[in-house]
Amino acid sequence: MNYIKKLSLILVYVIALNFVGHNSIAVSAVSSTQMQESIFVDGVEYISTINYEGYTVVYAVDGSLRLYLSPYGEVTVIAETENGSTDEVFIEIEELSHEEVEATVYYDSIAVVEIDCFEDIGLGEYTGQAAAGALLPATVSLSTVLIALLLAAGAVVIAGLTVYAVSVAIDIVRRRFNDWQTRVFPASQVPLLGIVMAVTPVTRERAISGIRSGRSFYTNRRAESRVLVNSAGLGVRGPENHSRNSFGIRRVGVFYWHYHTGNRNGAHVWYGSPV
Repeated sequence: MNYIKKLSLILVYVIALNFVGHNSIAVSAVSSTQMQESIFVDGVEYISTINYEGYTVVYAVDGSLRLYLSPYGEVTVIAETENGSTDEVFIEIEELSHEEVEATVYYDSIAVVEIDCFEDIGLGEYTGQAAAGALLPATVSLSTVLIALLLAAGAVVIAGLTVYAVSVAIDIVRRRFNDWQTRVFPASQVPLLGIVMAVTPVTRERAISGIRSGRSFYTNRRAESRVLVNSAGLGVRGPENHSRNSFGIRRVGVFYWHYHTGNRNGAHVWYGSPV
């Protein structure tokens, strides 16, 4: 098995552990912070927190690096230099998971790196700063930044939106929106993590259009879930969940009830609590 495949498995495992761990961690006494996790990357300890506005902050305990990830997949990287000043890099992430990455890196407001795969940042050899990032300050290693996001924060970005396990996301959105139970949120299914969702809602019209295109969403109420799928005009299947196999044996993972379109075009509208 090559290095990338091995690393992918490790990333999936660690991200899964992060989300499981997050679900059991008590809310911090600091009201703006929802959870805190720590992990080591290249011998440096990183601590991550997610606040109730849906922002993820990852920082190195030694003060060398700080990352700020917005709900929209935007990352501000602040690295400390030897003379005590700081370098700042901005990254727009379209996709980030254990198996794919797509991002644009900016330095001094200029796009200097386009990342379409992990090899673009030297992750295959994992030697730190990649040749593709030669225009970046030496204090910023793209491989370290993305690994820290994946491992320390358990961060996954899908279609430009930062997503979280549903149980984590709901804890955030219930504090952001008084009417969160009637809102619709982009969602997806990630291997081992189960259902993940964004903390920024979309309009019903956009959700219906997305369902027609095979995209998935989460809403709290069963009735709204069915109405959304039905409104797409492709028929309705469900509700159903996949928590048990054909022999009735419980599968490992977190599962939610959901509806499909009648033609099963890939769209899901999950709802409620885990089965």
